[in-house]
Amino acid sequence: MIDTIDISEEKSPQNIVLENRKKLEMTGIDEVDSYDENQIIAITSSSLILIKGSNLQIQKFNNKTKELNIIGKIDEIKYSNGKKRDKKSFIKKLFK
Repeated sequence: MIDTIDISEEKSPQNIVLENRKKLEMTGIDEVDSYDENQIIAITSSSLILIKGSNLQIQKFNNKTKELNIIGKIDEIKYSNGKKRDKKSFIKKLFK
């Protein structure tokens, strides 16, 4: 079964605050799909977000308030695009 994300309806606002490429605070995050010290994939109501870097750690994730705080060296923040996204194909594209 393929998981899809329908972004036809925005559910909560998203905000990103990046401080000195060392601390990332995000709101509007529904779920953390996967994470390790080099990469974190977060899911919002409208897209997937890929955060790349080194020594990445999830400092806080609250699925009720939809807040995600990450510390470490942040090198890249990348959004998916499209109206309907196949999560598996997006992840496959990230590793090409």
